[in-house]
Amino acid sequence: MPLAPVGAMMLNTLKQLFIIDQKTGRPSHTKMWSNVGYAAATFAFVYAVVVHNATDPLLWAMYIGGIVGNYSVSRWLIGKTNKEQDK
Repeated sequence: MPLAPVGAMMLNTLKQLFIIDQKTGRPSHTKMWSNVGYAAATFAFVYAVVVHNATDPLLWAMYIGGIVGNYSVSRWLIGKTNKEQDK
């Protein structure tokens, strides 16, 4: 398989996962910026751990709580919105 189609396929997959709204097929700014936020938080966390050798449990709790908490609340709100729309 030539390299160009593989690159295009990977780019399309990334768009579907991180940018494109599955229902409308249009770009979703909310989806894109939430992923940018996750990436920035992850970079800052890894930087603090690797460069500054930060091993404080509070740092881990804040990172995991922020990422998992945000994701959980987001999924809960989506589920609640979908239930209200079905009524």
